[in-house]
Amino acid sequence: MRVLCRCVALAALGLFLSPGVAVSQTTSINGTVTDASGAIIPGVTVEVSSPALIEGTRSVVTDTSGRYSVIDLRPGTYTVTFTLAGFNSVKREGIELTAGFAGNVNIQLRVGSLEETVTVSGASPVVDVQNVMQQRLVTAEVIQAVPTGKSWSQLGVTTVGVSSSLADVGGSAGENQNPLVAHGGAAGDKIIDMDGMRLGLLGAGGAYASTGVSSNDASTEELSYEIGAISAEVAGGGVRVNVIGKDGGNRFSGSVFGNYGNHSMVSDNFTGVEKFQLAGVHAPDSIKSIYDTSAAIGGPIQRDKLWFFTAHREWGFQNLKSDAYYEVNPIDYKWDYAPGGLTPDLSRQAIDDQKLQSHNLRLTWQMDLKNKLSGYFDYQPRCTCHWQVSATRAGEASFVQNLPLNWQGTVTYTSAISSKLLLSAGVGNMSARWTQIAQSDGAIDPATGQPASYGYGVQDVGYGIVYRAPATVPNGTNFSATHSYRASLAYVTGSHSAKFGFGLINGPLEIPTWMYGPSQDSYLVFNAGVPTALVRYATPTDQKDHLDADLGVFAQDQWRVNRFTVNLGLRFDWLKESVPAQHFDAGTWVGARDYPAVENVPNWKDLDPRLGIVYDMFGTGKTALKATLSRYVQQESTATAQANNPLALYRSASQQAWTDSNHDLLPEPNELTGLQFPLTGQPGGAGPVGSTIPLTTYDPSILTGWGKRRDNWEVSAGLQQELAPRVSAEVTYYRRAQGNFTATDNLSVTPASYQSFCVTTPNDPRLPSPGSQVCGLYDLTTAAAALPTNNVVTFNDASRQRTEIWNGVDLAVNARISSKTFLSGGLSSGRTAYSNCGVVDNPGLFMNGGTAAAPLTNDAYCAWSTPFLTQLKLAAVQTFWWDLQGSLAFQSNPGPMILGSYNATNAVVSPSLGRNLASFPSGYPIDLVPPGTQYGDRLNQLDLRFAKIVKLGANRSVKGMLDIYNALNANPVVTQNNTFGANWQKPTQILVGRFFKVGGQFLF
Repeated sequence: MRVLCRCVALAALGLFLSPGVAVSQTTSINGTVTDASGAIIPGVTVEVSSPALIEGTRSVVTDTSGRYSVIDLRPGTYTVTFTLAGFNSVKREGIELTAGFAGNVNIQLRVGSLEETVTVSGASPVVDVQNVMQQRLVTAEVIQAVPTGKSWSQLGVTTVGVSSSLADVGGSAGENQNPLVAHGGAAGDKIIDMDGMRLGLLGAGGAYASTGVSSNDASTEELSYEIGAISAEVAGGGVRVNVIGKDGGNRFSGSVFGNYGNHSMVSDNFTGVEKFQLAGVHAPDSIKSIYDTSAAIGGPIQRDKLWFFTAHREWGFQNLKSDAYYEVNPIDYKWDYAPGGLTPDLSRQAIDDQKLQSHNLRLTWQMDLKNKLSGYFDYQPRCTCHWQVSATRAGEASFVQNLPLNWQGTVTYTSAISSKLLLSAGVGNMSARWTQIAQSDGAIDPATGQPASYGYGVQDVGYGIVYRAPATVPNGTNFSATHSYRASLAYVTGSHSAKFGFGLINGPLEIPTWMYGPSQDSYLVFNAGVPTALVRYATPTDQKDHLDADLGVFAQDQWRVNRFTVNLGLRFDWLKESVPAQHFDAGTWVGARDYPAVENVPNWKDLDPRLGIVYDMFGTGKTALKATLSRYVQQESTATAQANNPLALYRSASQQAWTDSNHDLLPEPNELTGLQFPLTGQPGGAGPVGSTIPLTTYDPSILTGWGKRRDNWEVSAGLQQELAPRVSAEVTYYRRAQGNFTATDNLSVTPASYQSFCVTTPNDPRLPSPGSQVCGLYDLTTAAAALPTNNVVTFNDASRQRTEIWNGVDLAVNARISSKTFLSGGLSSGRTAYSNCGVVDNPGLFMNGGTAAAPLTNDAYCAWSTPFLTQLKLAAVQTFWWDLQGSLAFQSNPGPMILGSYNATNAVVSPSLGRNLASFPSGYPIDLVPPGTQYGDRLNQLDLRFAKIVKLGANRSVKGMLDIYNALNANPVVTQNNTFGANWQKPTQILVGRFFKVGGQFLF
């Protein structure tokens, strides 16, 4: 297989064949040509032309069914001319195509002179009666006009059906790589592509969900969001974002843009608000400064032969974070004992900030009439200089995430062998080196000369806050290189099209980690201000993982029979990862270590069908019924290799009970008692940090073979209808079922190894049952806790009982009524049902770890579901008299789920258990609020823009803009502290109040 991969990659490089616009379904114009009697006419020459095509025109001939199809078109406005001897020529103008759309244009020819050309008027088609994939398009025109942040992630959340756990107001969320999801998909399955090549880091949770490269709006033609019924060209079923870049043209064109806002332009949505006063919030989220500047130019180096386009952007912000502060005295290591040990400096609110740049260039060369070559390069240095700062992480405990190396490049080529055959392929690379190092902020300890953050970090599990130093995550300078290759062959006639191809991704990942000086590779754990545990790390380490092959080979077939179009797809996926040999230096708690290479972790193979059917109900191209059935595999790059890396198999961190008997808040050897246990939510029993006894192994049967990879099945059915010229609406039902779950089973223990106990819940009126008894809780017996861990990840009865199913409906409307009026919007509503009631080890805990969507649950909540969660979206642009323009973007999204994660201490547990906890030194985790039962206020956000356009002649204009973000000055809580205690439900992010930005744009 390794030889096969090399051969395929070399073939792709040799062919050098890749389209400039690579999307899952081809942008095309299709239709049928008939005579006045309705009889089909074969042999008609169909020629399409557009300024968007560097070759100017492209032509095909209708087949024996009178049908034609012109594929591989760029987004733009087209003219189609139909000619045949003995008939009048017919010209159809103003056909607007967006990425991945199949425009249906049927024409009737009349007997007459060939020299006589009849121009037929008609609205551009808006219903796709061939393709089943569901997508949302955001054009450059909309990007320039609608008041939102301008990255793919910020624009994505304004589209129907797409949601995110982050909230952005006017770009203030920055390039945080919003985890876009749709229809019950996983955030890790999100894909970002440029020129059909992956824009993703290998180290982002093991998938491609995060990337240091952002879309530069100055060089973006369109953003395509594929959200359902995705073709066999793609492995995953999450949101797929296609960034479609600008090529240039036969005339010089470009833009200059800039906008700015600061703290004096932000309204108060906080003072006097009772809910914030009751929660003890001292200050809300706000903006200190925000700016965005760009300049772009493109045009011909040689007309109809060689085009260029280059864009340069610099943007950034400084945000004041809700109730996030610095400690008054961060450099006093032996601080006076006080509850929590934290005294916030209320005069020094912490900031979250970013500084970003993008410098890119694209060259497009039409080598001859059939062959085109394109090259693209984008360099994007970035600094997130106070990363992860929030009300749950103090300013001095934030990270510096710097990306000194951050670039993407592609080389693409396409060859039209004939009017029916198209070869395409390409090669790309994305490389990034990013830091995750401790914050210093210039505060220096005069006694040691070291930055203030050097010292023990503190994680308080009772207050839900990290302070003094980063604590929970070691430091590092990471490296990832994602290499992409692909090739395909498309065969197209008027009635039939087929496409065959492959895509391959591979590359290395390196994650070196360490912790600073006096912290001695450790951090401290408190529970509501009381010291409870010391956490040790087996640092320093230099973890290495490798994606050997993420290979997909696909066949996609499309047949048109009368009014039916059948879409048949099948994809073969092969995923192979490995761990190279590694050396780790000695640290405070461990000696030097050497580990051999590990192969086939995993080596998975899957077959994924993608089936769909479209019915043109009345044969007019204005009403389409669609139904699909699709299987997807979970996106992954190095997750399983990371899990099977010796660094993960052997205990890389542990916590040990600590009683601070001398009240100096520094752990002494005589104050540490009991055994060392893994961190909460991690597998494993007792054992010292760095132990060479594997904590967790993987059942070999789940690491190799067919059908072992996490998957999900999606079913959809919908109706798309043209309501009026250039106005369409669609309603679609979706069902997604996640599958192939695994479970972690500690073979050293059984449910009989646990002792049950009860806990009396706190007497807080906000709880569903304050002061009541929660039973069915279990802790390992003292004897069982001392047994060596023997965790095995496997398929078992418990994992097969686990289900996760999403059901919902999208209703979307899109209207491009004229060049002056645009509107899109709709609603999406759905619910997720979770079930995980199979006991593995602990009879009281069912989920091995948890997430915000599916948190750790005890036996009372092993099966639960969300209510129907509904989002509303609206975007509109209108140009009035005197070239005054108004636009808006509105979102109404469900509020955050409210949870109550309670860490019951020994003092709370021991009366029932009869002893201290044996396996939970920091406290036993209990859910006090049933998941899916409580949510915060809805997030309603209205953004407005008022602009004046001054035309300076043909193709030149100046626009002045005033943006009003969060125009209603709403103040919903975006996120809150879900740790039960003094800070429970305290907002950690509040929607930024109304703020203004002024800006201008010059187009030429």
